[in-house]
Amino acid sequence: MRRYLRCLTFHDRHPCSANAKAGCHTKVWLEECPAERNEEGVYLVIALDRYAGDTRWPAVCDQCKQPFPPDAYREIGQEPIYRSDTGECWLKQDLPPGAMYNAPWYAPDWVGPDGLSLVVILPDGVAWAMDCPSSNGTPWKRTGVAPMITATPSIRTQGYHGHLRSGVLVPV
Repeated sequence: MRRYLRCLTFHDRHPCSANAKAGCHTKVWLEECPAERNEEGVYLVIALDRYAGDTRWPAVCDQCKQPFPPDAYREIGQEPIYRSDTGECWLKQDLPPGAMYNAPWYAPDWVGPDGLSLVVILPDGVAWAMDCPSSNGTPWKRTGVAPMITATPSIRTQGYHGHLRSGVLVPV
């Protein structure tokens, strides 16, 4: 896991001067650490007082560079680090096309025959959840064992059309 400190404001009370439809926002990444979970495996909310007085809290918005007001929302978060079998590491937002991971937050509603809810990063950057319903309301059929999954029918997003065959994305 990688922990972060985040400050943000809501656009209706403190809009960002760089984007009036959004509030200000900054996230500062901290150290790698073990995940903190409860008995059911759910990530714990980390108390703010653990980082009270920490000088790494964001002071200004990433977009407009204005200081955060005293009542800005603060949170301490943790995100999983995804590791490939070759040892490469990524945060979820940095996963490359073709990366596959289990998304347990979709369970129990959307899981495949193996009990997993698999997601693949497409070449256009879309995180395709293959066990969720497709645009026509039916799920994709998948066979194989992760990561060697084949899914049918084809995958279509605004920026990609192709297939997943034996774990490889094949454009149409």
